[in-house]
Amino acid sequence: MYGEFVFIFRRCVNGTLRSFIGRLGSSKIGFYTLPRRMRLFFFLFGCKLRYLLPRISVGNEDLKRNAMNEILKAVIIDDEPRGCKLLAHKLQYFESAISLVATFHDPHLALAAIGQYQPDVLFLDVEMPGMNGFQFLERLSGFDFEVIFTTAYDAYTLEALRLSAVDYLLKPVADDDLGQAIARLKSRISKKAVTTAKPLGGFASKRLSLSTAEGVYFVDKSHIIRIEAMSNYCTFYLIEGKKIVVSKTLKEFEHALATDSFLRVSRSSIVNLHYINRYRKGNGGTLEMADGMEIEVSPQRKDELMASLFGS
Repeated sequence: MYGEFVFIFRRCVNGTLRSFIGRLGSSKIGFYTLPRRMRLFFFLFGCKLRYLLPRISVGNEDLKRNAMNEILKAVIIDDEPRGCKLLAHKLQYFESAISLVATFHDPHLALAAIGQYQPDVLFLDVEMPGMNGFQFLERLSGFDFEVIFTTAYDAYTLEALRLSAVDYLLKPVADDDLGQAIARLKSRISKKAVTTAKPLGGFASKRLSLSTAEGVYFVDKSHIIRIEAMSNYCTFYLIEGKKIVVSKTLKEFEHALATDSFLRVSRSSIVNLHYINRYRKGNGGTLEMADGMEIEVSPQRKDELMASLFGS
């Protein structure tokens, strides 16, 4: 409790101080025109109260309590070398939990090489020339790692939430914010290992557990019409017209539903064969689903689909 109080107090003071000094620096008054005692006061707070309060970080404490045995692999993508270097330096304070395996200043180069590093988390800048952070994720189509956005702008928060990012850190990244982000990262990965989409006990042939931000849904598999993927989350479309968004990759559900009447027909779609109303011929063909949606079939998946539908 004491640690939480100190942490909240420090965050409030630091935020207020940053705002005040920022406005002061842009005004005509100037810091050094203030009375000597006032300058001393702000100097002490500018040092983050390190001599007045113990340096307690709730993020670090949570990290130690929830730490898993394995060290997570991290990759940084930021077009500013200085930003990469600063974040890499801060990550060294969490070396018992996270290891930096690569940094990229060019998102195009990262796109081609990131697969070989198999990171657990990507620290991704938003504003980059040629390809921003969200476009980078869209180009990947699907990925298994978590994402922590790092940016100097706060205008992309909703987009980050849509992509189920672990956190959204404003530059310059504060130590406490980074500590809490890593704590959340460890917690999410730990939960994912336990709640990865899979059948539930005695209901193995009927139900699927879907973990979302609101809680866990237990869905009857026969109620699922189709599953659509976008970046690192999937949307389940059910017969009642309901939609459930889950922060998992399509690949995970493909394995979980492999023994049922589901088939992956493209890079972004899994369909329930029982809800196909019509198949239209074409290069790969098109499926008309029971909910009225038309799903393009990948040419590479056509033969498997034909075998599933017609037994040949």
